[in-house]
Amino acid sequence: MKNITKIILFFTCTATLLISNQHNVKANRKTTWPVEHIYVDKAVTHRLQQEGYAYRIGSSARDDLKIFGQKNGYNKQIAQKIVKDKINFKVKKVWVYSGATGSESIELVSKNNKYHVSVDYIIDYYHKDTKIKALKPLIQQELKMLDKNERGKLNQNDFNKLNKITNQIKNPNDRQIAEKSVQQLQAFVKNNKYDIPSILIGQGFY
Repeated sequence: MKNITKIILFFTCTATLLISNQHNVKANRKTTWPVEHIYVDKAVTHRLQQEGYAYRIGSSARDDLKIFGQKNGYNKQIAQKIVKDKINFKVKKVWVYSGATGSESIELVSKNNKYHVSVDYIIDYYHKDTKIKALKPLIQQELKMLDKNERGKLNQNDFNKLNKITNQIKNPNDRQIAEKSVQQLQAFVKNNKYDIPSILIGQGFY
């Protein structure tokens, strides 16, 4: 009976020690996050600046738009005016947050620096040329191709279809915009160190 009691006590003490050690390990284990590194993507900034005052804000919501110079970075009346009046903006800086945040934002200014704003890099703003009716089929095809490229399913047939759409654009100015976008898409697919076509910025893709 004494031996059985000793065995029970031994296992009880051992289990208690193991549980205690597990708690100590959990208590001492600290969650580590990547160091946040914030910088300006100069290459992308420079390329998008070449578009001039071509971008417009798509959402006036507080969570979507930061307005510099305003209390708490927002003013509802100004935000709604920017969207309603379709104010054109030029890219000032593209910011990259490469640590725990893992995101990008884009800083834009209107003519004469009247409005200075910031939005998420992939949504909440758009290139004004996306509203050109003749370019809509091209834009839709390029967005589909970006999606297929991400899934590794992009092929030559997709480019053939894109070229066909481009050739059907009659207006010379619209055709020039389309051809430029096709060239940028080809460069991106070959080497994604290049950014997606300028006209597709703000459409939900990096």
